[in-house]
Parts: sequence; C-alpha cells; structure tokens
Amino acid sequence: MSPAPVRFLDLGPLTAAENTSLDEVLLRSRDAGDGPDTFRLLRYRPHGVLIGRYQDADQEVRWDYCQEQGIEV
Repeated sequence: MSPAPVRFLDLGPLTAAENTSLDEVLLRSRDAGDGPDTFRLLRYRPHGVLIGRYQDADQEVRWDYCQEQGIEV
C-alpha cells in the first residue's frame, strides 16, 4: 500500500488574518475528510503577531514597538 499523497502549498506572503483564515479552512476540510494532508509554508507580509486563546495580549505584545514597525497584531 502506497502512502497517501501530501499537498504542498506555497502561497507566498499573506497577512496574518489571511493565514489564520486559511489554516481554519484547511483544518476543517481535513477533519471532514475532504482535504488531503497538507504541508504549507507560512510567510507573513506585513509581519504579524499571533496571540493564542489563553494568552494575555498585554503581557505578550510590545504594542508601541509593533505600531512603530507596522507589525499587525
């Protein structure tokens, strides 16, 4: 039995919102059995800070630095 094919995605730089949304779509598709295993390169433009559900943004992010550098949060 041969291994299942793996999809490779390199979509170039995306915003943090686009990357996060695409992650959700890919995961839901895979969970539903509609999508193959996927290896995806993540690149952010502009740079971005991702905050997890149980993280405190004020403890994790240097807001002034992000604003000065044009980093999305």
